[in-house]
Amino acid sequence: MPEVEFETPDGPTAANPLYGLEKLGAVAIFGRDRILELAAKPVVYLWQDIALAGIIVVIAGGPGGGKTTLLFLLLAARLNRGAPVKLLGREVTPVPPGQFVVLIEGEHGATSTMRKLVRSLRILGIDDGALEHVIVVARRSVRIGSAEWDDVGRMVTAGLVSDIALDTLARVAPSDANDEKEQVAIFDMIAQTIDLAPSETTKPVVWTVAHTRKGAGDHLEAVSGSTQRVGQADTVLLLQAERQDGRVASTKVTFAKLREDPDDYPVPVEYVVNPDGIVMVDASKSQDEHPLEARILVRLSLGPQTKNALKTALARSAKDIDDALTNLFAARAIRTTEVKMRNGVFKAFELRTAPPRETSAPASPQAAAHDTDENKPL
Repeated sequence: MPEVEFETPDGPTAANPLYGLEKLGAVAIFGRDRILELAAKPVVYLWQDIALAGIIVVIAGGPGGGKTTLLFLLLAARLNRGAPVKLLGREVTPVPPGQFVVLIEGEHGATSTMRKLVRSLRILGIDDGALEHVIVVARRSVRIGSAEWDDVGRMVTAGLVSDIALDTLARVAPSDANDEKEQVAIFDMIAQTIDLAPSETTKPVVWTVAHTRKGAGDHLEAVSGSTQRVGQADTVLLLQAERQDGRVASTKVTFAKLREDPDDYPVPVEYVVNPDGIVMVDASKSQDEHPLEARILVRLSLGPQTKNALKTALARSAKDIDDALTNLFAARAIRTTEVKMRNGVFKAFELRTAPPRETSAPASPQAAAHDTDENKPL
């Protein structure tokens, strides 16, 4: 009986639409079983609900708004050799053994950069032995696409890089970092470097610091070069600082864009960084359920506050604030002080553990506008 010859297809067919398509077939996902397998696969986060391996994260904000501070705290948490620590209420997984963090710091010199790293470790209570796992290039004019950048790529190819930090993108971009057209090339070069890793799990996360437009708010259009920059970034964090006496009193982070869509999508958080750690201020909507006295104490950790400033910040009635302040006085947790504003000196409240002062600035630039009725000049 003669053999039946089957004709071999030379291209895609209804039964196998990817047949013969070497390029597309290498990257496309096809088939019920494969789709269900990937849909059931858990997301492995490096920073819970926010960042994972192989993505580009943009940390954007105004000048002096806390971008570098947050970046260095993230790097410190990643460098940690012990149990995972939490940052802004979410767990950060330490860098795997044998991998390194590469920090390209274009804004600050070597000495300043090292101080910031050490301070960040101390704030999070991390042993300085973690510094053995970071490689720093500070103010050396290293650009994306340069010979030095190619060397970083060789480390990525060897599976040695867990994180790449760029502070700021404008400093390390080979061209105008605010030009919409050139954003495509810049992010493409970063993505190509990420893809040099030998496996999905060894792909580095790239943290980039960027500026927002002057007077911009907490939306994606606020980022300089926004159309391409936020379009190509996987995750975007927007930072806004509240200032007191010219210094950052607190920082608000809005999670404007996330690569994944976690069930527990992060709401904006406000925090204060001090030598003793990080103090969360109204870290989530659920904090409204906390006792008002506890929330007032958190606000006072920022500095002296007038009654109206507390009422405005906490969105509570004057009677609620009065009752809570009475309870805090009874517990000897607070004391009265004064704050100086443009229209006079006003009665305020501060933590009893705070050093005495003659006159302080208001906790918020908006406070003076409200302190006209209940808080009268002394």
